[in-house]
Order: sequence, then structure tokens, then C-alpha cells
Amino acid sequence: MDNDLTYAVIEVGGIQNYILNTGKLKEMIGGSQLVEDLSKGILENALKEQGFTLVEPHQALKPEGDKVLALQRNAGEIHLLFASRDKAKKFISSFIWNVSTRYPGLPIFGALNDESEPCSWEDKGSYARSRGSAQSGITRLRNRAPVTTGMSMLPLCRQARLDALPAVDNDSGEFRSVCSRTKQSPWLLEAAERRLHEKFDDLTPGCRIKWTDNIETLAGTDSKVAYIHIDGNDLGKLFRSFLESDEYKNMDVEHSIKAMGSLSSLVENSTRRAMDDGLRAIIRFEYENRKGSNIGSHLTVPARPLVQGGDDVTIVVRADLALLFVDQFVSTFEREAVTEIGGRKIRLSVGVGMVICQMGYPFIRAFNLSEELLKNAKDLTKDETVRPSSLDYLVITNEVENDLDVIRHHIAKTEDKKTMLTAKPLILSGNNLYDFVKKGLKVLDKLPRSTVRPAMNLCRKGKDASKSAFETLERNINRQLGGRASSELMTADEFNWIFPEHSFFTTVHSEIKGRSAEATCLGDWLELPHLLPADQGDKNAQTPSDRITNYLAMFSVTEEKQG
Repeated sequence: MDNDLTYAVIEVGGIQNYILNTGKLKEMIGGSQLVEDLSKGILENALKEQGFTLVEPHQALKPEGDKVLALQRNAGEIHLLFASRDKAKKFISSFIWNVSTRYPGLPIFGALNDESEPCSWEDKGSYARSRGSAQSGITRLRNRAPVTTGMSMLPLCRQARLDALPAVDNDSGEFRSVCSRTKQSPWLLEAAERRLHEKFDDLTPGCRIKWTDNIETLAGTDSKVAYIHIDGNDLGKLFRSFLESDEYKNMDVEHSIKAMGSLSSLVENSTRRAMDDGLRAIIRFEYENRKGSNIGSHLTVPARPLVQGGDDVTIVVRADLALLFVDQFVSTFEREAVTEIGGRKIRLSVGVGMVICQMGYPFIRAFNLSEELLKNAKDLTKDETVRPSSLDYLVITNEVENDLDVIRHHIAKTEDKKTMLTAKPLILSGNNLYDFVKKGLKVLDKLPRSTVRPAMNLCRKGKDASKSAFETLERNINRQLGGRASSELMTADEFNWIFPEHSFFTTVHSEIKGRSAEATCLGDWLELPHLLPADQGDKNAQTPSDRITNYLAMFSVTEEKQG
């Protein structure tokens, strides 16, 4: 039937697991590029080869004949509207077959709306019903998909080291599975690097930018990396608010499709700009700190984006640049992701989960931990009408520290179970992140180590147990005693800014309804050296270097700097 409009959904199942379930950065980059290109060049070429014309949402033309309306094209998720069921079925079958053949191992699924839920150009409600029907089809296919449980190699197969699947070839002594070979495809790696060069090559005059696919090169001499996972808050609520608004109810189908497309574009474009600004901050910092020295012919960027779809982002960054990336990403996203629905301005925000670990820590385990941390960060603000962005992170220094529940509910609680030994998750509104780092640096630089470490041990027992140690330290600060060698003494004003409640413990999350708690930041500040640039000359130096000063100067401080 020529007017039998059909809603089609194509989806990659488990994007993060597909990209990250490997021990090789190169494979992650290739897998990420494949997912990115699936909804762009691969889809566009496939439609063109079969004689279809792609129509973008901002045009919102009723699909007739061989026209196909693209309702959504995010990385790993594609929604298309075809003029007839026969055309949709033919294209989806061909597309899934060809992609699966060319890129074996990619978990791709396709489904059409059920015939009992037809789509009508005149009925806006039919789109939601058709979409739900097609997505139910995707869910059924994913539930029936085989679960990877390993495979007996028998005496006939060699096991690929990276993913434990049967090896299909040997690349310089490395046995690879067919999935690994797909993700290490040269054209995928070249396309990923080309895309980055097009965006960032103008940032380093006289010095060529180099993007590495080697985790050791990315991690640098300190061998630590940060896996950062970012996800938007309340995106579903945003779209539901629009669908329930009088503005939407008074629209015809054409204008409603355009409006929904604009909302999707707002989210995706805000995320891309935020990612770009975060990477630019890293590149500028590295470039500025090498100018005047032997900068050489190229600058290796200590970061690689791994997942970027809609509002979902995963990136690996050298550990000492992670907080700068988060600060820049959040600042840009909150500035860009602003819209108005029903006369009410809506500002979107994000949750951030981050794991800092040695470069040899398993990628997939770090990602799973970052997901848990992301959930913690988002849960803190979930009941807020206007949600601020939030960050939770974990510094892993040994193999025992890989169970977040154990760490937060046992190790991070004081012995009296009344207070917490961490102020995380952190609220990222205003200058909170800048102030958190600034205060930590003053503690590390100006308070005597012989006092801070024992004070932390007393804090583990509880607020009351640490009271006398705090009072002694406060008296010494007021009398201008103590301090560290080669460092200025902390002033009383600085001390009161850092400890406003005259205790190592302070009230955190007071701005979040019902979530106020007492915690000490002391332990968080003591682990800051894992997250800040080391002194160029001596990593064990007692005073902050110009490198750290320059680092803090790049934070998005919106009010007068304190301290």
C-alpha cells in the first residue's frame, strides 16, 4: 500500500559493552566510530544505494514514494518513517544483513511497528503508539539474542586474548576474534582520527596534534587514567513535558515532528559542544604549559572520546586533567542546553561518574563502576525541581577497592555511623568544583602533614573524636604557628573559609531538599594529588607549581574567586 506509513527502529544493543568489553584502546576507538557512523554515512549510503531519499526532521515532509523521513538519528539508535510497509521491511532486512555481514559482532536489531498500531500522518498520537510498538519489537529481539557465555575452544580453535572468543586470525602474534578484527578496521580508526583533526587542529599553531590509540601513551608517566561517564538528567521528563504542553497539543503533525526534532537536536548538539569544549580545554592546557620549552613537532592529546550518543558520553582522560574536562563539559552543556516549554525556561543538567585508576585496570570494570557512581550522582538530585549537575568519583589505589557499595556504606562511614568521611557526590553548581579544589590545595600546601594525617585518623572515629585535634589546629593557625617548609602560613581567614563550621566536618548538600548531611572533605582532599597536575620539576614538591596555578585558572569560575 502506498500510504501505509511504517515506523522503523534500528538499534545497537548494549553500546557501552560492545565498545568497552576489550583490553585495547584501539578497539574501543574503532567500535565507537562504527556506532557513530552507523546512523550517519553507513545509513545514508545504504538508503542511496536502494534508491531512497532521506528527509531530515526539520523538513518534516510526509514520506511518499521513495522518501524516508528520519525522525531520530543518534549514535546507535535510528528511527525512520517509510511510505509503505513493504519498502520498510525490504530496507530494514537488507540493512541489518549487510551491516552484520560487513561488521560481524555488532549487536544490531531492527523492527517495524505492529500492523495493529498503524501510523497516520493526520494523527499525532499514532506516532507514539507506533514508536512504542516498534521498540517493543526491538526488546523482543534483544531478549531472544544469544547471551555470550564463552565457548569451548576444543583442540581446533585458539582463544583470542582480548575477548575470549574463537580467534580467526593472527596479527603480529596477537590472536584476534572476528569482533576484534572488525573494531580494529583501519578505515574506522582513520575516520575517527580524521574527525578529531578537523575539529581541533587549529588550536596549536606550529605544533601538530596527535591522537593516540595507545593507553600507555595517553596515561603518561604517572600511569593513571580517568574513565568518565556522563548522562543527562530528566531527558525523558523533558520530552513528556513537551508532549503534555498546550503548545504541542495545538500543533499539526508536521510542526510537531519539527519541534520534536529540534528538542533532540538541542540535546545532541549541546552534548557535542560540551565534549568539544572539554577537549579544547585539555589541548590548550597541554599546549600552553609546553610553550617556551622544547615543544617539538607534535602534541599528543591525553584523552580519547569513546561513546557519544544523544546525552550519553564516555571518555578516557589522563587522570590529572579529568576535573578540568568535567568542569568545562558541565559549564558548556548547562549554557547550551536551554529551552522553553509552555512559557517556562528549562535548563538541562548532567550527572557524572568517574573512576581514577592505573592504566592496566580492566576497562569494562572501570566502566561498570563509573555507571554506579553516575547513578549515585544522579540519585542525589533526583527529587529537585531544578536539578543541578553532580559528580561522584572514586580513586582506586588497590584491587580491594572495586565494590562501591562496600566502600561507601562501610569504609566511608565514621565508626559512630553518624557522619561520612567523604563529601561526594559533589554538586557542580556555581563555583563548587573550583572551591573544592582550591580548598584542597590550601590544605595540602599550608597545613602541616604531621597534623593532617593524624586528624584524618581521628575523623574516622567520628566528629566528637576529632574535636580536640581541630581546636588545637585552629589555635595554632590563629597564633600563626605550624605550616610547611617553603610555604606560606595559612591565615585565619583562609582557615575559616575552608572549615566554616569550626570543625573538620561540615554540612554538605544543604541545597538539596532532604539530603543534608555532615561529612568531612579531609579524605577527599588528601586524594587530590591523584587528580591534579604534578610539579614539572619534582612530583614530591611541597608547593603548588605554576602548572597547577594555570590549571585552576582555566576553570569556569562565574563569581569572584574566593580564598
